[in-house]
Amino acid sequence: MKADIGRGLVLEAAGRHEEASAAFEAALGALTNDGTALYNRGLAFVNFEPWDRAVSDLRRAIDLTPSLVEAQNALAWAAGV
Repeated sequence: MKADIGRGLVLEAAGRHEEASAAFEAALGALTNDGTALYNRGLAFVNFEPWDRAVSDLRRAIDLTPSLVEAQNALAWAAGV
């Protein structure tokens, strides 16, 4: 849900990346095809280094929302690490 996305954004900004990824996971339970939620979870994964999950989420976010330039940039960075 959108509340979980908001909670995830607050946690991510506070540097609590694993908790943020859990909040985005909860949001994706209801919003399985939400490119923005996938992008945000991908960023959370990038910040605590489960790279394969980050890359997977970012690719799916781009598939769902091709105009999400931030996801394209994050994918280029995460895939190059």
